[in-house]
Amino acid sequence: MLINEVVWNEDANKTNMVSPTGELRSILSQYVDTYIAKGWRIATRKDIHLKFTEDTPWEYITRKIKPVVQHNKYQKVAEKLHAVLLRKEKENGGHFRHALGWYVAKLAGGHRDVDHKVLYKYYLDNFDPVITNSN
Repeated sequence: MLINEVVWNEDANKTNMVSPTGELRSILSQYVDTYIAKGWRIATRKDIHLKFTEDTPWEYITRKIKPVVQHNKYQKVAEKLHAVLLRKEKENGGHFRHALGWYVAKLAGGHRDVDHKVLYKYYLDNFDPVITNSN
């Protein structure tokens, strides 16, 4: 389950509001009356929950197929990831600033048609991981 960058706002100075078109925003409390006059309403927890997206069965199937069909692409990117992690390990004396998922997402984002979730699993299955998310 992924969160689309919307978090329930616990800040006392801000209020979560929903526009007439369904847009969710965090508004400073002093402007709430202005937004209500424009047709906005105060958001409920249900509005926040609707911003969650779930993976479809098709996405699960494609994650299983991609490393088989595009083996060379995932192999090259995973090798590059492994090289980066080894370099970072040497530079920082075995201490990593981020978890493995962060490095995978950054590297996958720079390559066309590479899913970070698939790359993460491919790396753990095919390489001796330099870092795991528990580090």
